[in-house]
Amino acid sequence: YAYSGERSSNDDIEYYNKDQHRGGLNYNFSIAQPKQFKPFDKMKAFQNKNLRFIKDFNIYYQPKNLSFSTEIYRDIESTLLRNKSAALVIMNPSYFKQFTWRRDYNMQYDLAKSIHITYDATANARIDEPPGEIDRSANDSLWNAIMRGGTMQNFQQNINATWDVPISKLPYMDFLRVPLTMRTTYNFQGTTQALATQGAVISNNTVINFAPQANMQTLYNKSKLIKKAQSYKPKPKNDAAKKGKDADKEKNDIDKKRGLDQRKADASKADSLRRLERKERMEAAGYFALRLATSLKNVSLQYNNTYGSTIAGFMGESRIVGLDPSNQWMPGLPFVLGLPDGAMGEMGSSSMSNSTIEELLRDDLLSHDTLMNTPNLGAQNRVLSMQASLQPLRDFKLDVNASQNYSMSQQYYYKYNTSSDRVEGPLSYTMTGSYSTTAWSFRTLFTPSDELFDRFLEARSVIAARLADLNDDPYSQQMVRDTMNGTYYPAGYGANQQTVLLTSFLSTYLGQDPASNSFSPFLKMPLPNWNLNYNGLSKIPMLQKWFTKISLQHKYSSTYTIGNFYTDAAISAITEGYDYGTESIINSNGDYIAPVSMEGVIINEQFNPLVKVEVSMVNSFQFRLSVQKVRSLNLSFSNNQLTETYRDGVTFGTGYRFKDLEFHVKTGDRTHDLKSDLVLSANITYTN
Repeated sequence: YAYSGERSSNDDIEYYNKDQHRGGLNYNFSIAQPKQFKPFDKMKAFQNKNLRFIKDFNIYYQPKNLSFSTEIYRDIESTLLRNKSAALVIMNPSYFKQFTWRRDYNMQYDLAKSIHITYDATANARIDEPPGEIDRSANDSLWNAIMRGGTMQNFQQNINATWDVPISKLPYMDFLRVPLTMRTTYNFQGTTQALATQGAVISNNTVINFAPQANMQTLYNKSKLIKKAQSYKPKPKNDAAKKGKDADKEKNDIDKKRGLDQRKADASKADSLRRLERKERMEAAGYFALRLATSLKNVSLQYNNTYGSTIAGFMGESRIVGLDPSNQWMPGLPFVLGLPDGAMGEMGSSSMSNSTIEELLRDDLLSHDTLMNTPNLGAQNRVLSMQASLQPLRDFKLDVNASQNYSMSQQYYYKYNTSSDRVEGPLSYTMTGSYSTTAWSFRTLFTPSDELFDRFLEARSVIAARLADLNDDPYSQQMVRDTMNGTYYPAGYGANQQTVLLTSFLSTYLGQDPASNSFSPFLKMPLPNWNLNYNGLSKIPMLQKWFTKISLQHKYSSTYTIGNFYTDAAISAITEGYDYGTESIINSNGDYIAPVSMEGVIINEQFNPLVKVEVSMVNSFQFRLSVQKVRSLNLSFSNNQLTETYRDGVTFGTGYRFKDLEFHVKTGDRTHDLKSDLVLSANITYTN
């Protein structure tokens, strides 16, 4: 506790009194080794290693750490100016009061060995005092405010939970690791007394991370047969086969010299050697098939989902873990804990089924202030990436990867309508975002450009007809002639309508069927790109005479990107039922406005390299040959233009390695002898 006071006066101020009170309390409770409860640890029935997942079940019934700190600050100032007006002006004292209360909470609790939870919260509240001079008659209302915890100005809590899913304890599952992390933040931002009618702003933000990893080699090592197959090396060819041939030759040479019994014995020996040779061949083939079946070595997946929402005009308070018990425990535990409430749907969806807002509207807990103009917000970012490593043959490695990134933000308003005497919304809804994913477009990479473009133009009629068949709007049942090519299209789905253009573009250049291709601009799943390397040729005895290294490489990558998508202002008031094939709003060109508008899409694709050969010779010379093929497709909806860029390239390189060159570096009085290889290289690239 601390107190400070000040008393002063001068020619202008009759008196100035200032009193400051500050009090604090800190509490900390920690246990170095919390007690653990393992109910099945000593039961004989669960001692089998295959029942380890039951035997190791455990919980901690004590928290690891609990801490609490609080600080109360009270500032009271009173000032009276001297009356220099010959009592013509009545001078009254002025008062300044500030009474705040800060509270901090923290808890660390390991629910089990694999589950860790951390909770921390900070509350900043104000204690409202009656205006004017301090009066003991106001003590009751003051203590009531203190007992309620004050009026919350700001409350923020963070929950961090990690779970190493114990799937590895299941039989034969120790090759798999599945960590799961969830971090959520809830914030209550109160308002001042002057703006109390506009309510508070509440928000949450959640990050979910899921990152399973599988080391397949750990699984394969459990099988003696697979371990033997992976370490198997074929016997030299001069064993069984040679012995069999030699035995046949020997048999023919001595047939005339030996008796019948001896010839039968020699024939039996030759047959035995041939059977051994066949057995070794079958064994080698079986081991090869096993190595091929177990070529997958490592797999990993990374999924990160970040989402959050902000609600303005909340008229409740934050009392217990962010909830208001006096108002139906609003805004609800799911919102405070950052659980999905339906606002985040499919990619590009404009659905606004926010259950928290619906409940606040039902309980009339949104501001009725017509001047309140703070927007509600929603945001989401989903990142998915996958990697896998395969080795179907020795010295043959294949790495595959796939990724997808989707980002979206929403903004909308809920406003009080004096005519209907209720809060209405969502109003002025807007959505913006970006999207990228790995894809396969190699099916059409080697097709002539002119042929592909003709297919693209022809696919528009197919796509337009499919959309018109789905739409019940009478306008779409009319046929309109396109002035550029003379073809008739359903009204609203002209040759340059965005959905018609985009679906035709994707079906053509991704090698899909326009009669069944999805209308959504978002691909369901990312498709893998790959990188292939083979270094086994240099181990062939015949080639080892000239080469120390022979390396082959092939790599493919393709990405499909939507740089910016958004909701057109003309359909911002429609938040339900406006989808592909159910459009109803027409733009100035007479075409339906797409549910998701965008400026353009891009496909970047490359075989880099298509083929690459690198050799190092025994005489220290090096040679490289690389063939590349690159394509970029940019479809712009601002001018309905498709820009294609192709690049074919060939690179030839040569070099020489100077081995064990010695360098002498002198620093001060000391000389350092260094030895290293020096490689000189030159490359020539031709592109077209």
